[in-house]
Parts: sequence; C-alpha cells; structure tokens
Amino acid sequence: MTGSVIELTYNHWSTLVSDLESTAKAIKGDDVPTPDQYVMRPIWQRISVCTAHMFFGAGIAAALLITQTRFVRTLAILPASGAEDRRLFLQCAHNWAKRGKIFPLNKCKLQDGRNSSELILKVAGERGHWYIGFANSDINGKRITGPEARAQVIAAWSGKSIGPSTLEPKSELDKRWKSGPVRRGY
Repeated sequence: MTGSVIELTYNHWSTLVSDLESTAKAIKGDDVPTPDQYVMRPIWQRISVCTAHMFFGAGIAAALLITQTRFVRTLAILPASGAEDRRLFLQCAHNWAKRGKIFPLNKCKLQDGRNSSELILKVAGERGHWYIGFANSDINGKRITGPEARAQVIAAWSGKSIGPSTLEPKSELDKRWKSGPVRRGY
C-alpha cells in the first residue's frame, strides 16, 4: 500500500496551472485568462512527500510487528527434567521454526483475558504480557473450541481440573464500600 501511494504521489501529484498563474498575477498584476491545465509539482515537493509516505508506512509496519510479538502462536508446558521444574515454551509471530522463549512455570501467572476464549500470561521479571487466544485451537492434535481449550490449558497449568473461571479467586469485597467498581467486583 505504501508503494502505491508513493507511486501515485511521484507520478501524478500535480497542480492547476491557473492557480500558479493567479499567484503570479497577484505578484505581477497581469490579467491574462488561461485554460485549465495541470502540471507536475516540482520534484523536491514530490520526493519530500514520498519520503514522508515511506516513513509513515514503515512506522505502521513496525507497530503491527511489535503488536504481533505479544500474541502467542504456540504454547507448550514442558515436563520437569532432572533438577529443573516444569517450564513454559512460548512461540509468537516473530519466532520461526523451533525458536521461542522458555520460562520457568513457577514464574508465570495466568489472568482472565478480554473474553472467555482468551488468557493473559504474565512472567515475573519480564516486561509486558502475552495474549493467549483459544479460537480455533489445536490441543494434542485435535481442533477444540475456545472455552474447552482454555479449560484444558488451565487444568494442565495447575495439574488439577478447574472450572471456567481463572486460577486465582476474585478478591474479597471491602464491606465499607457501598457502591462503585470495588463493590460491584470489577
């Protein structure tokens, strides 16, 4: 898309001749009528705008890539081996083949996502968080729906069966509050 806008700007960005002449007439004082014609803008204007388009497109592409690095593509809970506890293997959009990140499972924490088919993973000592989406998930080679896949991951995470809520119970409400977000449990 950026290339198309650059091509359009460089090859077709023009200005009306009468606009140029009316500016010249205001300066010189001539009153000669001319037919409407278009001429290409000066090359320095076209190259400047094309450069701006290129940097804008590169910025949007970088923002999309950075955003995609926080969406989990592959998640595997690795069993304990020797002196190491269970570990978590993450693979995001920017990881290829068998590359990814490995974290100790005891430093990882799951939280509710934006809806019932998503969880948020936070790792102690790491900046940011990762989104784990379960729409069209494959678990152990089988296609599973979002809520069912979420329940299976939570069960494998904690080693026991858990209902549709998250691992950590909601905090107790403070009885001093009569209304507001704390009272409603948000």
